[in-house]
Formats: sequence, C-alpha cells, structure tokens
Amino acid sequence: MKSFKRIEILVKVLWILCLIVFVLNIIGAVGCAIGLGVFAGVQGLAFNGKTIAQMLAEKNVSVNSAYTGLAIGIFNCIVGAFLSYYLYLFFKKHSDHGVVIDKPLVKETRKVSLVYIIVSLSAAVLSGIGIGIARAFDKSIHVNNGGFISLAFALCMLIVSLFLDYIADLNEQKKPEVEPEPAQIEDKEE
Repeated sequence: MKSFKRIEILVKVLWILCLIVFVLNIIGAVGCAIGLGVFAGVQGLAFNGKTIAQMLAEKNVSVNSAYTGLAIGIFNCIVGAFLSYYLYLFFKKHSDHGVVIDKPLVKETRKVSLVYIIVSLSAAVLSGIGIGIARAFDKSIHVNNGGFISLAFALCMLIVSLFLDYIADLNEQKKPEVEPEPAQIEDKEE
C-alpha cells in the first residue's frame, strides 16, 4: 500500500509542476509579446557606443531573426501553456478523486498522450512553416523552433498507459463476480 500512496503523492506533485509550467509559459508569452512590441523602439538605443542592432550583429543575429524569434517564442509559449494546463486538469482530477487504476484511467491517459502528441507535432510544423516564410524574405534569419521535449513526455505517458493497462487487467481479474440475488432472478422470469 506504500507504493500506491507514493503514486498519489507523485500525481499531486505532477499537477503542481504542471501549474508552475503553465504560469511560466504565460510569463514567457507576455515577455515575448512585450519584447516584440518594444524592440522596434529600442533597437536604435545606444549602450557603450553600440546600438542593440549592432550588439546583435556581433553575435551573428539579425534584427529580423530577433523579431522572428520573439514571434515564434510567443507561439511556442501559448502552445506550452495549453499543454501544461491540459495536463494540470488531468492530474488534478485524479489527485482530487483519488487514483483508481482501471480501464477508464488507461483510456484517458492514452487520450491525453495522443492530444499531447498531435498538438506538439502540429506546433512544430506550424513553427517550421513560420520560420520558413520568414527565411523566404530574409536569408539571414536563423531561428530554432524549439525541441521535442513535449513529444518525448507524451511518448512516456503512452508507455506508462501500457503498464496501467496491465494493472487494470489484474485488478479486474481480482474482482469477485457478483451473483444476482434470488429476488432479481424471479423478477426476470415474470
């Protein structure tokens, strides 16, 4: 029973982490939006005799790369916020109601994993398209659209669902079959 208690604690920790990631993604999206809005006005400001555009050029980053990076950052943060909130709702539900390893949990875990995979892949494709469009206008743009960490997490959840499915099968086998009471049998014969 100690291991099941650990699972319940892990689920609580996961929903708290998902909430923290959600808040950080919102902060990131707002920060990128502010940066995108302010960058045009401040790129001509000089610090130590160099403008921000010149400092970026020293690091082999064009102004258009900065704009593209900020735009992609906003998009990726919004997608990350959606995915983390979606997971937060999943883990919070199972934390509040208690973890019951049964077939509905397996089905829901697989659904969450598939949504996570579809949204992650779609976001990566859309980011790539956005970067490709920006590069069509300016070949100096070099922006990375992020990694596939969320995709790896979704695949891990799919693998976990296989173990949950096995445990749910074992739990179903352990349930004693309930025989109908004699009064219920007589009602059916009439």
